[in-house]
Amino acid sequence: MFRFTFGSLDEATCKFWEPGAPPPRERIAALRHAFGAGFQVSVSAEPMLDGTDEIRGLVAAVEHAVTDTIWIGKMWRVSHRLNAHVAGFAEALKEIRSRQSDREVMGLVQSLRDNPKVRWKDSVQDVLKKQGKPVSHAATP
Repeated sequence: MFRFTFGSLDEATCKFWEPGAPPPRERIAALRHAFGAGFQVSVSAEPMLDGTDEIRGLVAAVEHAVTDTIWIGKMWRVSHRLNAHVAGFAEALKEIRSRQSDREVMGLVQSLRDNPKVRWKDSVQDVLKKQGKPVSHAATP
């Protein structure tokens, strides 16, 4: 099985948070190639680098080529990021944190609750537990 990582489909966002990593268009092409060649394919959107609408768009963009699961999780250990010294980091971090507030995470979970491929990483499961909600699709990879 191949597991591809996508935090965002936005190239600028990925370039900032994942310097040196392949851009999303290359990852999509590789995902489609692996799927087309008959391999089992999974996706991890951890850390998610976008808001609810964009993550739903990411799921929609990849789910047709995913044979297994799509894992979604929040960013963690942000202070350990290699680019923490880069200009604009504090503003970008503030934006990520607002996009990953409990309210936003709960909205994302609600909007994807019926997608059988979606699974929630521990960081999202923690939000669900804190909100007193049942943890759906919570198997651990």
